[in-house]
Amino acid sequence: MQRALLFLEFLVLVAFSVVALVRVYTGHAGTGAQSPQLAWFNPLNIASPSAFVSALVLMLFIYWGWETALTVNEETKDRRRTPGRAATFSTILLLGLYLLATVATLSFAGIGNLRHRPLATRTTPATSSPPSARRCSAAAGSAAGSAAGSAPCSGTCSCS
Repeated sequence: MQRALLFLEFLVLVAFSVVALVRVYTGHAGTGAQSPQLAWFNPLNIASPSAFVSALVLMLFIYWGWETALTVNEETKDRRRTPGRAATFSTILLLGLYLLATVATLSFAGIGNLRHRPLATRTTPATSSPPSARRCSAAAGSAAGSAAGSAPCSGTCSCS
């Protein structure tokens, strides 16, 4: 049963990754989507020491527990060869799966560059018009609060 669940988990991750990449390359992934870039794999292209440490902690968390498969090597048929082969194979398999899932996720969802753009240039997925062309639905306490829906959006309220 454990093998079946492991294969199911692997297949689901691969399927989600493939669907995400197909949607990115066909242009159906949304506004933040980007095609994968080789610069994402450059270890010298790190924004800050803080980003490096965050990535290192995430990497350690992802691989946590992987080595426990080697603690049962006395229960294998060929104790001298099987654990080493299993460790090598599982490392390559995990690396491939994690790279595929990470690239697919970053490509599909983007890498957060929307936060750095001014609010007035953002558009919502439902419409492609800039906020100034839409009407404000006026959040409570805003200057346009008394005239909800009648004021042009200034970028300080939720637009629709």
